[in-house]
Amino acid sequence: MKPSLALISILLLAPVGRMTAAEGPASVADLDAKTPASAAKVGWKLSFSEEFGGTQVDAAKWIIKDEKDRLAKNVSVSDGILKLVTGRDGKEWTSAWLSTKTFRQKYGWFECRFRIAGASGLNNAFWLNTPPERLALKDPALPRFEIDIVEAHYPREVAMNLHNWQGKHGGSGKKHVAEVDLSQDFHVYAFEWTPKELSWYFDGKKIRTIANTLCHAEQEVLLSTKVAPFAGMASAALEGKSMDVDYVRIYQKAE
Repeated sequence: MKPSLALISILLLAPVGRMTAAEGPASVADLDAKTPASAAKVGWKLSFSEEFGGTQVDAAKWIIKDEKDRLAKNVSVSDGILKLVTGRDGKEWTSAWLSTKTFRQKYGWFECRFRIAGASGLNNAFWLNTPPERLALKDPALPRFEIDIVEAHYPREVAMNLHNWQGKHGGSGKKHVAEVDLSQDFHVYAFEWTPKELSWYFDGKKIRTIANTLCHAEQEVLLSTKVAPFAGMASAALEGKSMDVDYVRIYQKAE
């Protein structure tokens, strides 16, 4: 179980008051009091943290999708870990999806520590997407993009993608092959987003950087799984397997 240490030094940087992370200081509601002091980063201030220290998903922070093949019953929290379980509904596979309820951010450092499901066929994802309130405006002039911080596939594939959904679809992707089986232990997947560059990290090592010519608007944060052919051939071994999430931590540059 994770330690429950006070985050006094980080909370002092977060005055009460609701505003998006892109506009100003973090709301205390977006910070988890159980975040350990070791989460502090020099030159950064925490804007959102989730340590999954309760017995269920915090409904003030997250929306759990419960439709089609993404089901709320596949989501659970225990012993400091969020589990996104892969199930079956008759012949159909089911998986899970969470998105931040109100938290949005443009630029910063986005980090998640998780262990992928130990079977082929599942997309284990930590990503940023155009929030529903912007999509609802149906304005083709507004930016629509997706940043896949990681789409991890058993046993060792780390996929990093950028999608432009404004007009004709475009984007770019890269795959990194880890030296270890990603289902055997937890690994840290991180992303640094600046006005000029987009950089992806795996266990503290930078594995991709590209120029930022597209991503200049607030995004929501998502954790999800999906049984998909591009993640490998699914078999009965996948049923009951889960993507296990230790934490999500998001930072802004300190002023």
